[in-house]
Amino acid sequence: YWLWPNVTLNVLPGDGNYGVFYMFPVDADTTIQHFEFYFRDSTPTARQEVIRWWESQKKQRVQQEKTP
Repeated sequence: YWLWPNVTLNVLPGDGNYGVFYMFPVDADTTIQHFEFYFRDSTPTARQEVIRWWESQKKQRVQQEKTP
């Protein structure tokens, strides 16, 4: 779900998992994305850890693509 203009709420599979993504335009060609995950319980399950790991890997790939 988009919360206009630069925030999106991502409801993930499973019980009580969601992410909030913030987009910050830097210039015409660059946008910085920050994200946070929220889980119902304070200790993540194995599945929730996989979600967090996958998102962190995706973020690292994007950052590496931007590095000249």
